[in-house]
Amino acid sequence: MESSIKKLALKESIIKRALEVFRDRMQEKREHQLELMEDAQSIDNETYEMTTESNKEEIYEEIDRRAEAMDTMQDELQNLARLAPTLQPVVGKGSVIITDKENFFVAASIPSFKVKDTKYVGISMEAPIFEEMKGKLAGDKVTFKKKTYEIRDVF
Repeated sequence: MESSIKKLALKESIIKRALEVFRDRMQEKREHQLELMEDAQSIDNETYEMTTESNKEEIYEEIDRRAEAMDTMQDELQNLARLAPTLQPVVGKGSVIITDKENFFVAASIPSFKVKDTKYVGISMEAPIFEEMKGKLAGDKVTFKKKTYEIRDVF
């Protein structure tokens, strides 16, 4: 029972930290998007001779790609914010996966982050490594990109 309570508390901390890291990452991407839009605006203000149409098109295409990526990130953020700290013995959405090599949190693609001096990497449900781990239990082994992971715990 005590172990379950500790796992729930840890999972709650992991979700909270993942949200912080994800929001910071989104903010960085927003700032970069704004810079790109400012660049596009300055090109619009320049004379035609100084900037070719293809340069303008490239910048606007990049703005569109980044806007789509931001929409996807917003959806991921909403899904991440809805996660509740529950225990689940099978790898799935919201799982914390402890392996002999690395620890994962299934929610969204998130750069590595630490909780209580332990490093975790956020992976999305579309990540190829998740596809290999999906449905696995503690004690199972998974091979991904010639690397074998022993799953020590799932919650």
